[in-house]
Amino acid sequence: SVTINPNPSIVIGTNPVVCSGTTSASLSYSGAAGSPNQYSIVWSTAATTAGFGNVTNATLPSSPVIITVPGAAAPNTYTGTLTVRNSTTGCVSTSYNISVTVMPLPALTLTTANPSICVGAPSVPLPFTIAGGSPNQYSITWSTAATTAGFTDITNATLPSSPIQITVPGSASPGTYNGTLTVRNSSTGCVSTVTNISVTTTVQTDIALGNTPSVCSGVTTASHPYTGATGSPDQYSISWNTSATSAGFTDVTNATLPSGAITLAVPAAAAPATYSGTITVRNSVAGCLSASQTISITVLPLPTIALGATPEACTGEDNIQLVYTGTTVSPDHYSIAWSTTAQSAGFVQVSNAVLSASDINVLLPVGLPAGTYSGDLTVSNTTCRSLPVSFSIIVHETPSATITVSGPTDICRGDSVTLNGTSPLAGASYEWWNGSMNTGATTATYTADTTGDYTVVVTNFHCKDTATAVPVILYAPPVISIDQTDTAFCAGGWVMLNAVSPDTGLSYRWKDGNADIPMAQAHFYEVTTTGSYTVVATRNYVNNCRDSSAAVEVTVYPLPQPSLNRNGDRFFTDGGYVQYQWLRNTQAIPGATDSFHKASMPGAYAVSVTDSNGCTAISPTYNLNQLGVTPVVASWDVQIYPNPSAGVVKIASPVRVHVTVNSIDGKLLLQRADAQEIDLGVFADGVYLLRVYTPEGMLLKNERVVKSQWR
Repeated sequence: SVTINPNPSIVIGTNPVVCSGTTSASLSYSGAAGSPNQYSIVWSTAATTAGFGNVTNATLPSSPVIITVPGAAAPNTYTGTLTVRNSTTGCVSTSYNISVTVMPLPALTLTTANPSICVGAPSVPLPFTIAGGSPNQYSITWSTAATTAGFTDITNATLPSSPIQITVPGSASPGTYNGTLTVRNSSTGCVSTVTNISVTTTVQTDIALGNTPSVCSGVTTASHPYTGATGSPDQYSISWNTSATSAGFTDVTNATLPSGAITLAVPAAAAPATYSGTITVRNSVAGCLSASQTISITVLPLPTIALGATPEACTGEDNIQLVYTGTTVSPDHYSIAWSTTAQSAGFVQVSNAVLSASDINVLLPVGLPAGTYSGDLTVSNTTCRSLPVSFSIIVHETPSATITVSGPTDICRGDSVTLNGTSPLAGASYEWWNGSMNTGATTATYTADTTGDYTVVVTNFHCKDTATAVPVILYAPPVISIDQTDTAFCAGGWVMLNAVSPDTGLSYRWKDGNADIPMAQAHFYEVTTTGSYTVVATRNYVNNCRDSSAAVEVTVYPLPQPSLNRNGDRFFTDGGYVQYQWLRNTQAIPGATDSFHKASMPGAYAVSVTDSNGCTAISPTYNLNQLGVTPVVASWDVQIYPNPSAGVVKIASPVRVHVTVNSIDGKLLLQRADAQEIDLGVFADGVYLLRVYTPEGMLLKNERVVKSQWR
């Protein structure tokens, strides 16, 4: 037989809806037929992807069937098919479409989860935005400390538009009170995750203002200190009075409160005065606002200084006075800020130097060149510094005064010397002085013709320099005369002329008439020829300072020139002489005083004659012997030169000669045989007697020789 069993069946109830995070869902059913005792669920791909697991022939419980929901399943509707089975008959029902809808949890985003309020405030707002899940209810559960302080739990209260107003017990002490907040969608029954919240009650805000600040006029900020902040203030507001706002002060509203001191904005143009207003501080979180208190600021006047005329200095000076004529507000210090140019020239910045009761002493750099140097002067008292006062210092070039001379400064009467004052500066003025006497001369040159110490003062603006004095000495021409003995004598004789002067430091030049006598430059001159002799005396080192002596007339009579004639043993000479003396071998023959003589024996014969001027001369010599007459040498055949001489004297003779040198008083100083020269260099300057002899001892020449290094 065949038994046909009915297929089992059930009637599926409403598909379940669960909240996100729920791990099971109840699927109710009814009207079971065909005795089903097993069920199977096959999930769609999306469901299995979300974590739903298929079920095969699981025991069918009494309604409802519990469906396992993945805890991480995202909000969505997941579908599948369900069948039931009779395990005895093996009959399976038709497939039933089922679904599980996972609903999102409601959620809020709090603007702040920890609001603060001032002590005594009745409520505090808890601002929020809805983040999803359409919440329409909220609950707050307070901590034990909070409920002890009087905070009350709230359950499923209607969620208002933001914010939630949290009631704060009036008796709550300052502190932080904690709790948790959840929101709920009453339609789905879904409740949000727990959010921790707190309410902080804050004491009243306040600060203790410090001393009223003072600032100097022109300063644009002032620091007002405060202490003792209470209630955590973080903002401040200032409302200035009419007088302050008229001066430019601006009200401040809820500005960030800095730590320790409030910076006040001060109008730069605010006149010196005390300006007042009111200040409040605020805790922006709790909204706590302090009571108003008076705030003030004093604007102090700046000190001032009035400078005098621009100071002027000279190069080489080390300081200058900066004159001031008055001050205000009692400044007692000063500072100078020099320009870049001035600093490059060596000026040093001055900072807070003591201000003297009179002028300001400004130090000038060493080697400062001429120019204009500028700076800014400020003065200060114990609180304020003045505005800069610009000033300049003019430094003029100090002239460098020197004197150049156009000639010697030792001058002779009637002469002068030109002194030239020199300075590198154009436009400088000159002032000539002779010692302490102002000459009145104001040109660059001065002609000095008197003795004195001359200097020139050169001035450039008020800068002066005095040249080193130039001594000028005026000399009178020297006084000169000639001292002499007999000025008329015979040729071969001489007279010594001596220059005589009370002056010293003279040089001499001898003249015969108008002609200079060569090499005659000693203070004496031996004259051997007729002439009109003068000596010109010149002051050494004094240009053209000379004078001439009176002339001394010297007459030199020519020597007679007796001839010597022989006739046998008789010798004859010229008549007309006043005296005759015959000589044999240079010795006078007694009684032979006529113009003729008869020789009585061999020998060297000559005759000495004297003319009417008393001049004596000897004729040429004749040697009379058996062999005849020997050659005759006359005195003029012997030449002695140079005369005067600085040392060596030459002797030129046709025969061999011997020479002696005697002092003027006859003392023998030197003798030489076969001499052609002698050296007087070892003897002092003066006149010496030089005699020339033949080897046989006959005197050929007797001559005075002048030895002088100034020949």
